[in-house]
Amino acid sequence: MGWFDGFFYDLSLAANGTRPGVGGEPVAVIAIDRGSLDAAELAATPRVLFGPFWAKLIDGLANSGVKAIGFDVIFSYSANRFPALNAQYDRGFYDALARHHSRLVLARSAGLPVAAPIEAAVYDPNEDAGKDEPTAIAFAELTPDSDGVQRRATANLRAADGHLLPTLSAALLARAQAPAMPEPLLLAPPAPFETIPTYRLIDVLRCLDQRPAAIDEAFSGKVVLIGSNLPKKTASVPPTGSCGSLPSRRGRAASAGSAGSVPRTRKAIRRQVFSSMRGQCGR
Repeated sequence: MGWFDGFFYDLSLAANGTRPGVGGEPVAVIAIDRGSLDAAELAATPRVLFGPFWAKLIDGLANSGVKAIGFDVIFSYSANRFPALNAQYDRGFYDALARHHSRLVLARSAGLPVAAPIEAAVYDPNEDAGKDEPTAIAFAELTPDSDGVQRRATANLRAADGHLLPTLSAALLARAQAPAMPEPLLLAPPAPFETIPTYRLIDVLRCLDQRPAAIDEAFSGKVVLIGSNLPKKTASVPPTGSCGSLPSRRGRAASAGSAGSVPRTRKAIRRQVFSSMRGQCGR
């Protein structure tokens, strides 16, 4: 779609609020924001060593009854390789991935694959036998229109040898047992993305310890996407206080700053996934 057609398509979305779907909010976001990274529990740990925290998060979300969990984070390094650490440092993370692989999708890119031990952890011998990669791994590449705007999502990418590679959004829809994604899918979000329920990583981790019922309320029955909202410059999600104040309704969650503050590549990936989920899962 060129700029001329794109302009009128964008204008039509702004002028008409009607969208397919049945209402409700099938998606929630957990943001790796500056406030979370600066929290006492996480500040001393480099993100590449977050395996124990990811294990806790995956187990907690799975126990709350989520439909699917998508990581808009590429786990390209295994902390077990770090010489200064115990060789089994990430064992709990791998165990959580293995326990809940049927609900997980991990992002990768053409140039950055998932680390081999993590790939092995999500491998399903019944579902993935004979495949190049586990079903729990999908590609995060985007294909913008000729004017540089991301208006469509694709279910697959075509490799140089002709093979079709699943995208993150299509894989998450499959995990959630939603209708299959059209090819291609024109994005038509019904509301600004800041209205999607968004929770700080640190608040979710604290609530898993202090108020697990809040986790069930916020995430049960949803597709949960986990990724960074760190902007190019200093800005962050406003503090939400203690676990008792974990937002559980749309609009009360930390809104990830302004839409313009999110790095373009990551924002585009989340737009693709959110729009696909809203269109296919019932909004």
